[in-house]
Amino acid sequence: MREATEKDDNDVSRRLQAVGFDYGDASPATDNAITIIDEADPTAIIRAQPDADGRWYVQHLQGRARSLAPLIKALAQALAIRGLQARTVRWDLSRRPALDDYVNHLLTPRTAGPYTEYTPAEALTKL
Repeated sequence: MREATEKDDNDVSRRLQAVGFDYGDASPATDNAITIIDEADPTAIIRAQPDADGRWYVQHLQGRARSLAPLIKALAQALAIRGLQARTVRWDLSRRPALDDYVNHLLTPRTAGPYTEYTPAEALTKL
């Protein structure tokens, strides 16, 4: 697992386009998002972006089952390195119930409206 950089733009774009997201000209290095990829799994990616209030939203989470927990942990580590371990991370996986159940089992997160949320610090203690 590692954080994507500008050098990975083509790979990130391919991974996101595979699930119908048009990545366009945005770059992980310039759009404030954190994108983590698993080099051993060509489908594995987690991408989160902050809102104006400092909450982080997971926009994309995909990959083989063995990649999911390490992706979530790597995102938590990337946020903690930036001093954001207490920030809220939210996602809505309601359209993918099996993935939602799996992530909820891993983290035991809280529910906030339509979102499920946790902090990076909580994720790091559980993963």
